[in-house]
Amino acid sequence: MNKHITVTLQLSDDTAAVAASDEGGVDVQVQRWLQLGRAVARSIGAECSDGFLQRGKAVEGLIAEVNQQAGRDRLAKYLESQPFPHYEQVSGTPDVYVRIDENGQRSVGRFVGRQFEFVVGQELEELSTTRPDLLLDSSP
Repeated sequence: MNKHITVTLQLSDDTAAVAASDEGGVDVQVQRWLQLGRAVARSIGAECSDGFLQRGKAVEGLIAEVNQQAGRDRLAKYLESQPFPHYEQVSGTPDVYVRIDENGQRSVGRFVGRQFEFVVGQELEELSTTRPDLLLDSSP
């Protein structure tokens, strides 16, 4: 892929400074940044990155929003769009999660290995006592 890109003077100076302290020249630095950009685009999804470009939002602005309400809202919207089941962490218990199935059934459990194991019996009763807001089903 041989595309021409516009490089600002500041970016060129910064790249040259990094290249001087690192192995490789400006062309190597530009290649590294292109690879990083492609990796970021893949991780956020092409349709998502295209949407950001069409809206004209700079990456710096999006990163600045991460820990603000707009960023949290964007993350919540994205997570809700993912296939079921969904998982929510139970506050106050870092290793316990609520699994939400497509039909709305909510179950408590934790991940062991990479498998979700349901909390049942005495442990579920103890959790329900300390967290009455968790009106949950005890089985899948």
